[in-house]
Formats: sequence, C-alpha cells, structure tokens
Amino acid sequence: MPIPNNYSLPEKTKFELLPEDNYNVEITDVEVKENKVYQSDETEDVFKFSFAVISGEYKGRIIWQNARMIMSAGWEKGNPSTLYKIYCAATNKKLNNEEAKAVTAEMINALIGKKLTVVVTQKPKQDGSLKNVIDTFLLSKTQNPLDDMEPKKPVKIKVDESGANSETVTGDELDF
Repeated sequence: MPIPNNYSLPEKTKFELLPEDNYNVEITDVEVKENKVYQSDETEDVFKFSFAVISGEYKGRIIWQNARMIMSAGWEKGNPSTLYKIYCAATNKKLNNEEAKAVTAEMINALIGKKLTVVVTQKPKQDGSLKNVIDTFLLSKTQNPLDDMEPKKPVKIKVDESGANSETVTGDELDF
C-alpha cells in the first residue's frame, strides 16, 4: 500500500537532558548503526549501546552511547577505546590488547543485561545546544537483581506456632 500523499515525517524527538551525575544503568540493547566519521564525509559502522537508568528519579530514562568498532586497551600515551571501557566495566575484567582483540560479537551481545554505573555530563553540540555524554563507565555495585526490586508490603512474621506472638515488619527491619 503506498504512503498517502499528505503524509509528513514526524519531527525528531527531543529528550530532556539528564543532570550531570552518576547513574546506575543496565545495558538494554546493542545494535550496529551507520555513523558519520568525525570531520569527514565518510561513514562507518559503530555499536550503538542503549542504557536504561534503573534507579532514582530518572529510572526508566534511556541514554545512548556510540562506540567505534575498535577494541583497544590503549597504550602509554593513548586512551582505551569506548568499546573497551564499556566491556571492561560490564565484565569487571581488565584486558590487555591481545585479549581485547579476541573479543567477539557474541561476547559483546552478552553485555545486554549487565549493570554499570555511568558518569553523565553535558557537552555542547555543533549547533550550540547541549547533549548528554557518558564520560566514565564503572562496574555497578548492584549486580544482584534483587537489589533493584521495589520495596514490598510489610509481612507478618510468626514468632511461635500459636500465632499469638506475631508482628508486622518491613524487610528493612530484618537483620540478615
């Protein structure tokens, strides 16, 4: 079925900037997309990572980060690649360059579901407006999925078999 003649493309979605801060996130997707090469008319394929904020006021917000398909630990005067930084933070492994070159697409796909803490800043775009940028990737201290669960309703705890000595408490009051 052809597109109606009066159809117009929707305007590009604008997202409110996240404040500069640390955010607990989960990698929700990795896809390959074509991206313009910096200061060039050429394009290249990059990995587009999607990170969902998993706690706090901005829970549910998505942050995207492109990573060139270069897996490098860097060198004495050179920085590690973004892909290397994401991979090492998500797996809690520091790789040397030989190990980094052995990382496969399957290993990158396995990052989906991993949790990280990211440092988000705001940087100017070419048009002068601001955009969010992830400056740092760190292993999240909450890798346990139970850590991100919403608090449950109070529960009744039986102290003895008769039920006469029972008490309603919340999970925060229990010492484990």
